[in-house]
Amino acid sequence: MPRPGLFESATPEYVKARAELLSAERRLRDLGEQVAARRRALPRGPELDEDPSLTALDGSPVRLSGLFGDHPTLLVYNMMFDEGWPEPCPLCSMWVDGIDAVAPHLLERTAVAVMAPAGSARLAEVARRRRWRWVPVYSTQPGDLTDRLGLRAHPGDLEPVVTVYDRSDGRIRISWQGSAMLSDPADEPYQPGDGGDARGLDLLCATWSLLDLLPQGRGDWYPSRQAR
Repeated sequence: MPRPGLFESATPEYVKARAELLSAERRLRDLGEQVAARRRALPRGPELDEDPSLTALDGSPVRLSGLFGDHPTLLVYNMMFDEGWPEPCPLCSMWVDGIDAVAPHLLERTAVAVMAPAGSARLAEVARRRRWRWVPVYSTQPGDLTDRLGLRAHPGDLEPVVTVYDRSDGRIRISWQGSAMLSDPADEPYQPGDGGDARGLDLLCATWSLLDLLPQGRGDWYPSRQAR
């Protein structure tokens, strides 16, 4: 039934279509919870055979194990910004804008970080320009974590990936890792059949979900490098 007020003027066609859409939205919600439950139920993931070396924005050396703090988990966004690139990927920058905004809330439950293979000085410059205040950013130099995670799918290119590390048993393991291409080490990357961009991580970024609420949808919108 339509809500009172403005919805009293809704046409029968709108009321019927909205009810059908609401049913689909509920199924999507339920399926999302089923996927989340299966993710939580994953067995122990692959163990890192060494503690990767990283570099903080001030140039100081750190280890991956030092990023957990008091938490058993570490949530990392692997940004597309390689050594020699003039700028990071605009989509990744938008992603980190959002992560930075919610980092104080996430930090109550898990450690959070952003990583990229670009040097710490370049990362610090980008962080200052985009006013990232809360999320810690690290260069994967001088180690080879980017390559060990398989993020260089093609020469000169990087893949955006979210990695969840777990240290609940005293060892650093990859609990879950997801990419925009929904790739699997044992299979070919998933290619959407609609001709659109890969959307494997879209549900983790509020911008896309909010744009999809609009009648015009997201269209061919692409974040600007000059944003913020």
